[in-house]
Amino acid sequence: MEILLTKLKSLKRKKQHLKYIRSSIYRLKYEILNEALLNKTVADNKVDLFYKYNRRLKLLTFLKNG
Repeated sequence: MEILLTKLKSLKRKKQHLKYIRSSIYRLKYEILNEALLNKTVADNKVDLFYKYNRRLKLLTFLKNG
């Protein structure tokens, strides 16, 4: 029973983490687009974070069960 509870907790934590990463990606995407349209310049830090989070999301969702 204890093993099942720890597995469920880890799955819940992973689900919350994926939700946070996806929302961060969407937020960064639209911040980058709005800055590019308004100022014609984009902060390099935001672009780097965007790629980093996309890469991490791809790694986390590669194995659906793990």
